[in-house]
Amino acid sequence: LIMTPPGAWRTAAAAAGSGGLLRHRHGQHLLTASNASLRGPVPSSGTCADSDAVHCVKVRTLPEDFCAITHQTNWCSAHVGESWCICGWAYASYVGSQGAVLDIDCAGTACLDTVKAKGQCI
Repeated sequence: LIMTPPGAWRTAAAAAGSGGLLRHRHGQHLLTASNASLRGPVPSSGTCADSDAVHCVKVRTLPEDFCAITHQTNWCSAHVGESWCICGWAYASYVGSQGAVLDIDCAGTACLDTVKAKGQCI
């Protein structure tokens, strides 16, 4: 099983019908271990607005425990310390967990409402 936003578990086999990309119940593409390197890195423009609608929060440095806290496969281990475009749901999951904090690059974050709701980029 690959974790998707809460309430939307899907199996890898279910992705076959959508060209290998998982979608959650709202039709957005999801980050999986196989597409993490295609979706997460910050585009050369420096803003996650140029990534995709899902990976809209720019962290300055991806923390070592990000995948564990957000219950994802450990694609993070190869990218710890890098600037990264993460999913809005994963951001909310991480900061909502035991007071965890992420160093957000507000200028590079496309979904500011998501981070403002958690008290950042105000």
